[in-house]
Amino acid sequence: ESVAPRLVDPTAASGTAVMGHPGGPTGAMAYSYEYPRIPGHYRCTYRLKVADNTVAQPVFALVTSYSVGSPFPGVGPLNGGPPRGTVLKGTDFAQPNVYQSFTTEFDYADYGFMGCTVSYLGGTPGWWDNLTIDLVSPWTDQQLADFYKNFQRPPDLERLHSGVLDVLVVRGLYNRLYQIDDAIKALPDAQQFDAYTSYHQQRGTTLTGYQWDWKPLWTQDVIVLADVETKGLNYGQVLMLSEWVKDGGGLLILGGPLTLGQDDNMVRGWPLLLPVDLHGPWELRQCTPPVKIPALGNAALMYRHLVTVKPGATLLLQGDRGEPLLVGKSYGRGRVAVFTGTVLGEAPAGAQDFWKTDAWRKELTKALTWVAGK
Repeated sequence: ESVAPRLVDPTAASGTAVMGHPGGPTGAMAYSYEYPRIPGHYRCTYRLKVADNTVAQPVFALVTSYSVGSPFPGVGPLNGGPPRGTVLKGTDFAQPNVYQSFTTEFDYADYGFMGCTVSYLGGTPGWWDNLTIDLVSPWTDQQLADFYKNFQRPPDLERLHSGVLDVLVVRGLYNRLYQIDDAIKALPDAQQFDAYTSYHQQRGTTLTGYQWDWKPLWTQDVIVLADVETKGLNYGQVLMLSEWVKDGGGLLILGGPLTLGQDDNMVRGWPLLLPVDLHGPWELRQCTPPVKIPALGNAALMYRHLVTVKPGATLLLQGDRGEPLLVGKSYGRGRVAVFTGTVLGEAPAGAQDFWKTDAWRKELTKALTWVAGK
């Protein structure tokens, strides 16, 4: 709320409303920043009233604006660029001193934010009560892909090599149980970088300790996503990662309750580069009986993602009944491997939790070596 004061109004939904009056300041009397999490078509409904509905002068302007420019080369703003507005006169109201609803509609992709604003223009006293945002229809996968159809790499982007194997570990839930640090230490001439994930209600998945951007990514040789919640990464960020893999990067994804197809995490963009087909939204299942892993001795796995191996993919590790546990595939000049198991549950008597074994650590080192193309 900006130029107009909030006053007591018994007919307002909350008992108070923002009021503008002739002779007072004009401009944005109220506004809201919207961070929708679903790409789609939205409707903003404003609840307003005027003192005199015979005044044929502008009283309000309703404006929706896409407030963040594109961070991705080739991807333009929505709807040709904001702001877009609707001007309401006093005569647009059916009755005086009675709240009436007016709407504006807008499209939202999957990054940035929308600003929904009510500006007071004068003419007659006017009140703003509230506004609501509704999802009219989500975008299809094709609509989102069409929005990014001109996505492109920066023309001057080049991979930078430090002379050693640079490995970025993005740490999600339960990441320490996987023995990632010890597996990397077993690699010859490897250098490790760490990033931690958090979920920001406005910006989605964010990283602490690393910037998810073109040049920083192009300094890495291998990236490990350790049970990372990925729904908060926008489509452009996923396309950026796929370009990194195509250019020779090695990606290792470790399964868990927050990743792959679980809760539809890797739905949009990810099928381009994954070596498996996902079956979300709830693909994580208890293994009954537990899966034995011959390559790991008496190790057992209790929960895994039920996925389908894509044609041409390589089984790097499997269970005793042929369960695909570690699946790899080339993508462009790079490689992607997915571990479909999790560190959930407890091994039955006579067996070990696989992640506690030295044999698992060695398999993880081999997987890192494989995605690095060594």
